[in-house]
Amino acid sequence: MHDTLTERAADDRLPTPPSTTDYLQFQALHRPAAIALINNGLHISYAEFYRDVTKFTRAMSELDLSRGSSAAIEADNLYLHWLLLLACENLGIATASFLPGEPPDSRLLACMDLVLCRQDLPDSSGRRIHKLSQAWLDQVQAQPTKTEDARRIRLALGEIQRIKRSSGSTGFPKVMAATRFTEETALQSYMLHEQFTRDSRFLITGQFTVNNIYGRSTTCMRLGATCIFDSRLGIADAIVAYEPTHVRLFQYQVKPILERLPPTYSKQRKLTVIMGAGPLSGELRQSLLARLATDIAYSYSSNETRMIAAIDAAGLATARPGIEVEVVDEKDDRVPFGQLGQIKIKSDALFTRYIGEARADEARPEGGWFYTGDAGIMIRPRQFKVVGRIDEVLNIGGMKMSPLFVEEEIVKESPVAILETGVTSVVNPEGIEEICVAVVVAEGTDLKRLEEWLMTKYWLGKLHFAVVDQIPRTESGKVQRHRLRAMFEKQLTVAFS
Repeated sequence: MHDTLTERAADDRLPTPPSTTDYLQFQALHRPAAIALINNGLHISYAEFYRDVTKFTRAMSELDLSRGSSAAIEADNLYLHWLLLLACENLGIATASFLPGEPPDSRLLACMDLVLCRQDLPDSSGRRIHKLSQAWLDQVQAQPTKTEDARRIRLALGEIQRIKRSSGSTGFPKVMAATRFTEETALQSYMLHEQFTRDSRFLITGQFTVNNIYGRSTTCMRLGATCIFDSRLGIADAIVAYEPTHVRLFQYQVKPILERLPPTYSKQRKLTVIMGAGPLSGELRQSLLARLATDIAYSYSSNETRMIAAIDAAGLATARPGIEVEVVDEKDDRVPFGQLGQIKIKSDALFTRYIGEARADEARPEGGWFYTGDAGIMIRPRQFKVVGRIDEVLNIGGMKMSPLFVEEEIVKESPVAILETGVTSVVNPEGIEEICVAVVVAEGTDLKRLEEWLMTKYWLGKLHFAVVDQIPRTESGKVQRHRLRAMFEKQLTVAFS
């Protein structure tokens, strides 16, 4: 179905829906003084936002990029980043984002027609580079405000709108192309599942390099809601200061945030905590609801498919409309209900293709299906449980288990407080897996007591233990187990030799 709709959209046989800037213009005319964004304490109205988008669209049009071109954007200011993304969209330019100060992925850079950045990048790639100098930014803002619109294109549903990267939780991130159709479908999912309205106040907790953060922010803008970003404050302090109605948190952030809340803090009348990217234990859920959240919107998703399913308090995932789910074995045969296998997805928001893959058969979804690499158990039609990554399942003495399960058990049962934990395994010279546990703890923690307790856990077998300053994670909060494994392998080289 996805391919058919995309082809029809590309042939202009379907009407092109309004763009994000069309919605922004509506809000600017209908509610000009309403606040669209609070950026580090600065309140920006919808009228101001639309005025600035118009100015940046005019300025970008002078860089001579044609419809269908692409631009990678680095910005150390979230508002500037947003303005550039919308300006490019208005000109039919596909966009990618990379972090301030981060050299962009070489494969990402190779497929770009233009790079917009503040840092000095080598020009050996042959890509055009436009420096976001203060002089250029001042020149853009100095443009007179005009009543007429700058040139604006509505991307057809089949055109490429965003060029994104996978999370990179198991290795080097992949670069992928997503059409406007997939992006529009994702926005609908956010609106329905997370119940954003015009009265919402969404606290942005990361940069727009995280695809779901940009998508949720766009959803709020279209509805006329308020987005909030303050890099000067920690998340707990921002929640207290701004009283948002929605915030996206990762599991490892919850405990430190709850501990940071002042003793006098009273739970807000309405705060939906949006979660995903890993298991949510019953204990963590209860703590959130007791101290912070009035509701938890917990979902299973990926960059390739966007939102796949909503997950309830018991951990049962229900596929959203527009999604087909199967759990299969190594031969791609469906496994019976209740048995472990790999989750594969057919989605109305499926990515178009990977960019830069050497083999064509690895660049596109296979037969319209995306193989997630996640282990799962089908409970009944359209309902399933996510266990973890297929390639991360631990095999300790013949007992197979998810590292996510082990991490949850360690945090829940530990005799001392653990801030974060990451679990992986290494293979010893005899070919046997040995479990590795890294923890982040507060100063003064009784490490000997913790290590002795870990050694007594019956399901761990041979164990290696390390205290670290932080667990390596992707921007979306997933543990980078390949980096964790490399750290332990380096430490154990002598022990195994």
